[in-house]
Amino acid sequence: MKLLIKLFTFTFVFISAPLYANNLSTINIEYIIEKNIEFQNFLNNLNEEQKLMNDIFKKKNLQLENEKKEIEDLQLILNTQEINIKNNLFIKKVEEFNAEIKQFDYYINKNIEINQNIIINKIIKIASDISNSQNIDIVFDETNFFISSDKIDISNLVIEQLTLEKETYLITPKEDLF
Repeated sequence: MKLLIKLFTFTFVFISAPLYANNLSTINIEYIIEKNIEFQNFLNNLNEEQKLMNDIFKKKNLQLENEKKEIEDLQLILNTQEINIKNNLFIKKVEEFNAEIKQFDYYINKNIEINQNIIINKIIKIASDISNSQNIDIVFDETNFFISSDKIDISNLVIEQLTLEKETYLITPKEDLF
């Protein structure tokens, strides 16, 4: 029995490979973006611009609906050729209106994309600096872990650093996007 214990101890101590532990941390990018005041201000400004344009689009849509009703009412008075001319003009206006909406949607989405890239690159740089200074080997984001301890989450450290660095997120003018 003593021989078995000695053999087991020898095997365990001398033959087992050395174990290495990695320092891990987590980061919640979505949470960081939500807590970033400058980015939220940018989104609010963009949202206000979107509301203004939506009001303009509603007015234009109402004008188009009224014009369509006028054309329908004129069908009893005008001949086929005149109705076709009015219909073709109306169709052209609708196509222009749809193109304007599509262009504005692109403008909004492109502005969000540009500024999201700015903040994400900033978060990556800050997380990298933190991981280097704290000897962290691996940083997981919220899509790569199920649950983690607050002790290994560096999101609040990133938020503090982002607040200190105060990035300005700007709405890119339409002329610069098209």
